[in-house]
Amino acid sequence: MNARILAAASLPLALGACVAFEHLPEVALACDPRLEGRWAPDGMAAKDAVVIDRQCQATIPGGSQARGAAEPLRFKLRSFQLDGQGYLVFEKGDIARLTGLAEGALADSDLQALDKQRFLMRYRIDGETLQAAMADQAYASDAIDEGMLSGKALAETVSLVETDADGMPGLLASHPELFVSEGRGWAEFRRLGAGLAP
Repeated sequence: MNARILAAASLPLALGACVAFEHLPEVALACDPRLEGRWAPDGMAAKDAVVIDRQCQATIPGGSQARGAAEPLRFKLRSFQLDGQGYLVFEKGDIARLTGLAEGALADSDLQALDKQRFLMRYRIDGETLQAAMADQAYASDAIDEGMLSGKALAETVSLVETDADGMPGLLASHPELFVSEGRGWAEFRRLGAGLAP
């Protein structure tokens, strides 16, 4: 799978290697007001900016690959905060839309192995900079194989991390490497001022 999460075509997340989580921590999902703004991928034009309103409704210009670049893609961002880290939460249907999979295409993808599991993106906002990182499937797969994480492979390119809601805070705290720090699946955005993007 390839996805454009939080960016029109500039966040090359490695969802051909993705990590699902069996449960979320026992925290309320909410709208982070700090996400409001127009965020341009680092090094890209203002026209590629993702717009997030105060209700955390995100608009990605160009939509998905399956529909070409005609219509923007809109969806609501849900997040939680834990130990000073922010996490965006995505469901299987969100991933399908963001990857541009057509209706019914899940039957032929690795996502078909999933049901109510969730995908997480860790993010950090520092002033006018937003950094976002997806979970690292290579790390998760190795950690599962070595017994450092409880989980299993659902398909060749999908790992499931298994723990209950009570165990999630400790798991996320003890495995900071579970989220990439550079390269594929990591991106930085700058908040644009008024008038810099249409």
